[in-house]
Amino acid sequence: MAVHVLQRKGPTRLPRWIPVSAAWIGSGSLFAWSGWKLAFTLYLMLARPADASLPEDLAAAALLHAAALAAGATLARALARGAGQGCRAGPDTPRVQV
Repeated sequence: MAVHVLQRKGPTRLPRWIPVSAAWIGSGSLFAWSGWKLAFTLYLMLARPADASLPEDLAAAALLHAAALAAGATLARALARGAGQGCRAGPDTPRVQV
């Protein structure tokens, strides 16, 4: 939702920092949560502890966490690129006379 608001060119009801903050928090939590879950899942796949009852298919879980890790990194990169482009004034940017 926050990325959709950031893609709009026209005025919005919210100040721009609110959806930007929400998108950064979302991408960071997606990346961090999936990162440690992927590491733990890969450990379980390699160690295969005999006394552990696993609630999920480890191959499917590893694929899911890898995809979520990539999505979080992609979202963070897109936000960083957008922030860099938003700082520069283009030729069609209105100028304020002081």
